[in-house]
Amino acid sequence: KLVRIFWGNSTNYGSASQWTVGNNPWQVAVGDLNGDGLDDFVTVNYGTHDLSVRLRDPAGGFKAEVRYASGSDTRDVQLGDFDGDGDLDMVYTYNDAANARLRLRKNNGNGSFGAPTDIQMGSVAGVVFHSIAVGDLDHDGKLDLAGGTGDGRIYVFLGDGKGGFSREATEDLSGDATCRVYDLGIGDL
Repeated sequence: KLVRIFWGNSTNYGSASQWTVGNNPWQVAVGDLNGDGLDDFVTVNYGTHDLSVRLRDPAGGFKAEVRYASGSDTRDVQLGDFDGDGDLDMVYTYNDAANARLRLRKNNGNGSFGAPTDIQMGSVAGVVFHSIAVGDLDHDGKLDLAGGTGDGRIYVFLGDGKGGFSREATEDLSGDATCRVYDLGIGDL
């Protein structure tokens, strides 16, 4: 129910401050959500099936928590300007009994978020998404997504720069149901 922040200076870290969020937070994403030049954060709250947004208070600390329903079995959240309007949107995993999916919530420009939109997955029944990575995979200047699953697969979705995505590829890492992709990273190695 808590996120601890260790405030750093030029040589080390000072004392920690803690902030209340939903039950059983699994993942944290950090970025400037309201355009004020200060980093804010979003947590995935696995136990309460929601996302907590905490905007930085210029006077110090963080403003009151705002929660957004995420649905059951949400495990990861990432930030990026997926619709090309200059602010950070959020994408998160959503797994229910029938289907796994990635969901997008567009930023309203002030650090609040609109209704969720499901990213079209195609046929992925029985899959559980554990992780998401964000980056420009096809070098077109638009953010793309990779989603890692509990059965050892990575799904790639190419972004159109307007908040839409198309499923491009699926990579089976092991051919073995015991492989799980709990975290992903994208980079030019």
